Amino acid sequence: MNSIKTKELQKLLFSHSSFIFGRKVLMIFINIYIWKLTDDISAVAIFNIIFFIIHSFSFAFFAKYVKEGKANLIKNLGLFFLIIFYFILFLLKENAVNHLIILPIFWGIINAMYWVAYHTQNFDHTHTRNRANYTATERSVRTFVNLTAPIVGGFLITFDPFGLGYGNIFLLGMLFQSIALFTGSIPEKTQASKDYHPIKSFRYIWSFSDQRKTLLSNSLASIGYTRGLDKILTIFLFIILGTELEVGFWISIFSIFSIIATLFVGKYIEYNQYKKIALLSSLFLSGSILNIVIFPGFLSYIILGSVTQMADPLIGLARRISALNILHKDGFQEKHRVEFMVIREFFNVAIGGSISLLPLIFFKELNVLNIVPVIILMSLATLTQGFLINSIKTDLSKI
Repeated sequence: MNSIKTKELQKLLFSHSSFIFGRKVLMIFINIYIWKLTDDISAVAIFNIIFFIIHSFSFAFFAKYVKEGKANLIKNLGLFFLIIFYFILFLLKENAVNHLIILPIFWGIINAMYWVAYHTQNFDHTHTRNRANYTATERSVRTFVNLTAPIVGGFLITFDPFGLGYGNIFLLGMLFQSIALFTGSIPEKTQASKDYHPIKSFRYIWSFSDQRKTLLSNSLASIGYTRGLDKILTIFLFIILGTELEVGFWISIFSIFSIIATLFVGKYIEYNQYKKIALLSSLFLSGSILNIVIFPGFLSYIILGSVTQMADPLIGLARRISALNILHKDGFQEKHRVEFMVIREFFNVAIGGSISLLPLIFFKELNVLNIVPVIILMSLATLTQGFLINSIKTDLSKI
């Protein structure tokens, strides 16, 4: 049954959508904020690398308690401390630039608490038949958030109706994280296995060739376009446009391209066609990344932003559904499901995210000519992950 109209899934989706909105207004503009305060791209890179690494290790730490049946507790604590984190940013204002080490450490810990709990609840309350539908719906809601949050955040910063500057988006984030906190608890699933064994699980999961491909493609996607590229593109747009409102407007326009594509693929395209769509999307996206080196300028940035928003959900659906449904093979999902989330997070965030931004710590000024090797690396990584996903042999429709 492909339906996601259960009370638990609808509640989970609503709460998560609120979380995503509060997160989005911060994620878009925090990098511009750091850039404006420091005029140093290496500061942006270091802030994010610290966040990626701390998030990944914290994810592994809290996964133990999630597997013991404490997902709601861990998720709610994460949301509570995220509200505190937004309030700290509100109080610090421009002084936040003096705390670019401790802030990402704190953020990484509490961000991991939310995500390890959410991913597990998502997995536990879906199954192989409706997981694509839920994932597509979740991504479509996220795309709608991507459409609205940048404009709202950009308006609040640029026009500053309350005289708070960036404090406007910090308070807005607090509001939406509070909604997520008070609406997101759902029944815990009783699991046969509560033992936590990430090393054992890694050895088991890594023994499957197709699962190795999904993990490696997670790292390559992060290196290519899901971690570093969006931050670079946002700052490029800000340098050209000059205001957060205009940046928010264009980021919102980009999101339009993925709403219909995501829903269409998730609901109407068969599993066995996902891999070809992922490969084709990777080809177009890789070319769009290279295009900003060949023809640097505003038009190339617009093309890249649009193609990224269209390709990312198409590639991401194939990668994510392949990984989760392969995990159901031989019925081992009970023993390894939480550990798999941890392993995937390390490949995705700690490895891929850090590598995507690591070269930028050697640069202060940001322009396309300075970072040509970084752009080429991103393009090659994007292309390679498409071929990896396409080479998966498991027939997803038979799991």
